[in-house]
Amino acid sequence: MTENLTPAKTSPPRLIDDELDLLAELVPLAGRRLIELGCGNARLARTLLARHPDIELTGLEVDQRQHAKNLAAPQPRLHFVAAGAQAIPFDDASFDGALMLKSLHHVPMPLMDTALDEMARVLRPGGWACSMVFSGPERNPCLTTLMGTALRHAGLPPRDPYQPGGLLSLGRPGHVDTLFREAGLRDVATTTLDAPFELRSVDEYVDFVKDSAGPVRELLAALDASAAQAAWTDITTRLRSFEDDHGWHGPNELLLTAARR
Repeated sequence: MTENLTPAKTSPPRLIDDELDLLAELVPLAGRRLIELGCGNARLARTLLARHPDIELTGLEVDQRQHAKNLAAPQPRLHFVAAGAQAIPFDDASFDGALMLKSLHHVPMPLMDTALDEMARVLRPGGWACSMVFSGPERNPCLTTLMGTALRHAGLPPRDPYQPGGLLSLGRPGHVDTLFREAGLRDVATTTLDAPFELRSVDEYVDFVKDSAGPVRELLAALDASAAQAAWTDITTRLRSFEDDHGWHGPNELLLTAARR
């Protein structure tokens, strides 16, 4: 069955406080069988199921430790599989929709084409794919502060923010659109999202980063315990500039790309 996707817009950025609400506007969810590639701690998958209990969702995760944690917290209609996006262990046309929410940048560039071809392969005709990535460095000062400070403490020079594997590596306008089209997807459209973090304190954000920002963790993992703690303290101090008497307000811009097979 062919689905109609809600047209997306490239500008101006849309202010959102809930990315899953926007997802529900853009793509059909009710009763669908979905796959999330790179589900991480499955927070988004669990929330999506709580809001749409008639869907069935499979989460792929390549990190074995995280996969084990996910399996330890079962949830009805949520299935976990240890696999990478470049080799999805399902038959052709198995799913109505595929999600890569803030995970596409983790795919190594030599495997990117294969991963997106795999994503398209497991979609049913008319099924949809949706990715969410961070936009450019000028719109994400918290991430540039994180990476710049971590690199400095690791004794490494500054990097091109669009370097493959980085948090902002897919943030150039039109980059993900091109990748989707090369994978044979159609009706590709991107929405720019202004999605600021609104937290009680900078410490909440740093705890979130420690749990989710792989590139930063990898840089600091090479340091001894005292040096790593010094780096996190420096990161926290620098990010405190976004804090006021009412909480911590971190600028954050995302690119949500939706397409159809």
